[in-house]
Amino acid sequence: IRAFKRPEMLWALALIVCYRVVEAPAMAMLNPMLIDQKWSLSEIGILMSVVGAGVGLLAAVSAAFLLKKLAATQLLIWAGWARTLVYALLGSAVLLSWLDQWHLLLGVFVVVILAIRYIAMTALYAHFMQTCSKDQAGTDFTILVCFELLVYFIGGALSGFLAKSLGYGNFYLILAVSSVLSVLLSQVLIHKAKQTQQLT
Repeated sequence: IRAFKRPEMLWALALIVCYRVVEAPAMAMLNPMLIDQKWSLSEIGILMSVVGAGVGLLAAVSAAFLLKKLAATQLLIWAGWARTLVYALLGSAVLLSWLDQWHLLLGVFVVVILAIRYIAMTALYAHFMQTCSKDQAGTDFTILVCFELLVYFIGGALSGFLAKSLGYGNFYLILAVSSVLSVLLSQVLIHKAKQTQQLT
């Protein structure tokens, strides 16, 4: 109850919805897309579990170093713009049949998307820690992480219906446009949260 009485927590919850609702569908469709592009299960396993995990670890470590020089929210916004560009390029690549011509190109997109996601998650979790009250940091952090996962699961659950009706190309182009709106709105929410902290 005390967590939800703090304006900082409410702004953080709003930021989660705004930022993650776009990322969840994009991530959820990567594996089905790999299968539809005739990647074998062993290739997908190596890409996601070995290459993806390694790149993700490097991205998270890099984000940790960047957070020494940048605010967590600033890095989060930069990651948002980066994902917007990659979604647009991926959507265009599908519509232009580039993935049919270059089999490994989709793998490159997947790795880049995973790297950006790990950077964004590192920045987002750092922001969570800064938002938590010192009196009940564990409770506050748990609420934020659980809510973030809930938003991610809901967004992922809807992705299959959208991708089936739109096709992968249009699906990722729409996500790119949605990501632009998401990042712009996230900047507003972050600014409002800072104003609230200054007043308190």
